[in-house]
Amino acid sequence: MCLQDGSEEETVSYEIEFKPKVVPSVPPTYERNFTYNYGPAMRRAGVDPQHLGGLTLDELYQRMSQAYVLIQDNPAYFEQFIRGDDTVDGLLELLKDLYQEALCLSEEFGGHDYRVMVY
Repeated sequence: MCLQDGSEEETVSYEIEFKPKVVPSVPPTYERNFTYNYGPAMRRAGVDPQHLGGLTLDELYQRMSQAYVLIQDNPAYFEQFIRGDDTVDGLLELLKDLYQEALCLSEEFGGHDYRVMVY
């Protein structure tokens, strides 16, 4: 959310869910909460947590796996954008978990049949 002075307000954490498109009332197949401390580094790697909602699992897999490679190849650069006590290793673990789960569900159920929701 943009503030009046042009800066962006950062949420405290993000909740990401993978839900079937066909039956939205079904509980999420996957849920993960992660700290906002990773937001700036993720955006530098081309993945904005606030703009993941609505993606298919296939799209999420592509974005997360590409970001993972970028960060893994240059951890010192991305470390400077991580806030608080969080680390590049923690961010890599998060990205890997997200893209592996997206790939698994995509292969099992079809990536186009699920949507990503972020709160």
